[in-house]
Amino acid sequence: MASEKTTAGELRERLYIEAPFPEEDGKGGETDTWKNVFGEGKTVAAKWRRKMTRFDSTVDNTKDDRVFASETAKVVIRYTERVDSLCRVKRKGEKDGWWYIIGSPERSVDGNWLEFTAERRAAAL
Repeated sequence: MASEKTTAGELRERLYIEAPFPEEDGKGGETDTWKNVFGEGKTVAAKWRRKMTRFDSTVDNTKDDRVFASETAKVVIRYTERVDSLCRVKRKGEKDGWWYIIGSPERSVDGNWLEFTAERRAAAL
């Protein structure tokens, strides 16, 4: 259940949130183009809490004995219908890759907040 104890003062991170939009690829097929759901270059205020980092060297796609890190974070933003489980997020100023939403975002009981878990997977070594 989404957190009811979040206050506006806790929304310290700025996030870019993108969703996939299908477009024709010119060859008769479709491809997804990622676009910001709030408009080009716009961010949304968020509460960001890292949950865990896990290292895994037994991944099927491991090449050259690299170790992969999987990081998860709990994110809370003001409620919006624009954010769903297909979206991806990135913190403003973060150089690393995108975080992908896991599961369905949950709306708080009072209807003011949207909470979701985001995960990023990258090669650690």
